[in-house]
Amino acid sequence: MSSLRRLSGLDIDILCQGHHFVFTGDDVKNHLSQSLESAERFRDDVFKYLKAERGSVDRVVEIVKAKEYDTNPGPKQPEKAYLINLRTRIAHLAERLTAV
Repeated sequence: MSSLRRLSGLDIDILCQGHHFVFTGDDVKNHLSQSLESAERFRDDVFKYLKAERGSVDRVVEIVKAKEYDTNPGPKQPEKAYLINLRTRIAHLAERLTAV
């Protein structure tokens, strides 16, 4: 999120992402703003789920996957790769939650 905030403060005309998307002009700022909002929403949801599930990362992975991945008709990344990424993101947030 700090990287998204930093990028949002720059005067960027073209943003080329690693996953086939290129944004130009006003679309760059809009995309970065929406990305930051999405990241904040994800963080808040995960914190809520972690509290409800008493810190169970495995259970929160199941909940988020059911809402985010299973309902997505595609295209989407392979499930194994998605789960590795998701578990890492949730575990990181779980560590931050317990540190507070």
